[in-house]
Formats: sequence, C-alpha cells, structure tokens
Amino acid sequence: MTPSPTIYDAMTPADRARLSALERRAEACEREAAACRHEAGRIRRHYERMVAVFGLEACVAHARRGTEIIEVP
Repeated sequence: MTPSPTIYDAMTPADRARLSALERRAEACEREAAACRHEAGRIRRHYERMVAVFGLEACVAHARRGTEIIEVP
C-alpha cells in the first residue's frame, strides 16, 4: 500500500525549500523569545527582591536619579 500524497508532495522544490527556511527561522525566533522571557523574569525577580530589601519608595527614588541598579544582598 502506498502512502497518500501530502501537500508537501504537491509543492515545488523551491516552495519546499522556502517553507523549510521559514520553519527554521520560526524555531530560531521561538528560542530567542524563550530566552527573552527568561531574562525578563530574571530582571523582574531582581526588582522584586530589591523592593523587598529596600522598600518601594527608596527604589523609585533611586531609579529616578538614574543611577546604577542597586545590588541586592
């Protein structure tokens, strides 16, 4: 028994190559997005710890002065 043809079988080689390139690009974008979400979470946790240690008002005043990030013990 032969397998049923798929949409992939109907594509030209150029379209298959383009589709493969787009799928590789999408996978790379998904990896980058995951890395960005991880980094955003790290930054968010840092500021949450900073507020817990120093208090919100002190952190806001520090941010408004435009100085470097406070290192949290």
